[in-house]
Amino acid sequence: MSIDHSRLRLLQTFVGFAALFALFAWGASFSGTGAEAGRSVLAEGLRIPTEQAGLRMALVFALALVNATLVVRIASRNLMYRERNYMPSILYLIISLGWAWPADNSAPLTLFVSFLCIYAFDTVIFSYHKEGMYGYFFNASVAIGTAVLLFPPAIFFVPAILIGLIALGRDSREWVVSLVGLLLPVFLCSYVFWALGNDSSMVVRQGAALLVEPASPDGFPPMEPLALVAPVLFGIALLLSLGTWIKRRKGMRQRTQKAYLVMLWATVAAVAMVAVLPCRSSAMMPLLAMPLAIFTPAWFGTHSGLFPNLVYALMIVSILFHNLLPLL
Repeated sequence: MSIDHSRLRLLQTFVGFAALFALFAWGASFSGTGAEAGRSVLAEGLRIPTEQAGLRMALVFALALVNATLVVRIASRNLMYRERNYMPSILYLIISLGWAWPADNSAPLTLFVSFLCIYAFDTVIFSYHKEGMYGYFFNASVAIGTAVLLFPPAIFFVPAILIGLIALGRDSREWVVSLVGLLLPVFLCSYVFWALGNDSSMVVRQGAALLVEPASPDGFPPMEPLALVAPVLFGIALLLSLGTWIKRRKGMRQRTQKAYLVMLWATVAAVAMVAVLPCRSSAMMPLLAMPLAIFTPAWFGTHSGLFPNLVYALMIVSILFHNLLPLL
């Protein structure tokens, strides 16, 4: 009996998730791929000592599993696929940690920042058709504001959140609440720095400096032919999913349409972040993984057979070969 890899059950998906994580972690322990980039002064307090490798690895696995579960929840709660699909969890893992494992000390931070962004977008979408629930927008904005403080490249998601407010048709009061939530973490952090005798503008100035700081030479692994296979396959799958959404959108519920639209803009923001920022590095991949893992499976959810299975399998195999072949 043939296996439809994009429609695995929950237990099968978890086993595959754990096996892939173990392979990626094993490869990272030898190669030390990736680079730390965009880490703010505030984030230095979250650094896990190098000698506590076991604790760090357990935390990375827990955060990756939680984030993967949340991206599945966003898709399922908003009926973004025609049937139950756990594929986003695997895609989140292979994009965030498979393409290039972040440097040892930055993986927990960037996965936590990714969690804040996932929570923010989930909250904004969930607020659709809920009038006067200003807490949704405030909490989502505070999460994004905190993410930017910890990892300044996350600022690229701010326009996506604001576009989400436009798409959801929110009124001026909800915009004010959202803007207050975005700025509140910066004001609080600046106040604390000022109270400690530092320049209150230090937080903003350092964040801006990190964004324009040139990437280190090892910011991304070299783009050898094998390394290009995975992004090409993801690009193809993303375009096919975009076409599927355009084709299906007239028959979708309004909330599903809005969810797709918000995640599309989040995908645009994430790709722009990785492509444009001078400080780009593999540490940004967990942020790129969040919208891609939700938006890309749309095509797989409406097609079955040899070709979708082959594309999905090649996406995973290319990532594995990219990570493990140099070690062998």
